[in-house]
Amino acid sequence: MRQRPRLLHCPSVRPAWDLLQPLHPNPAACESITELWDQQRNDKVRSTVLIAILWNLWKRRNALVFRGDHEGLHLAIQRSANDLRLWTSRCSATSPRNLLMDWAVMLSHLAMGL
Repeated sequence: MRQRPRLLHCPSVRPAWDLLQPLHPNPAACESITELWDQQRNDKVRSTVLIAILWNLWKRRNALVFRGDHEGLHLAIQRSANDLRLWTSRCSATSPRNLLMDWAVMLSHLAMGL
């Protein structure tokens, strides 16, 4: 039996995924992380947001496993927002840059509520 990915199914990250419906309507139904990309495979902004979130959830998990640090979920989401803000400077097209900044703002607000 295949194990479901913890970055999507761990109870400690579930509150964030529940609030991130625009990225995927039901992340809990995904049997693999690649299924997050099935709906809109060519959407670069969406892919960038997903990568930022997954990367920071992974770093949060590593902090617990390797250092015993219990970081709050809000920190991982805030770091995702910070990464997106940083990455907007590398985006030459105005529309994607604005969308990434909108996601960064939304994630910052989400982090405050977690």
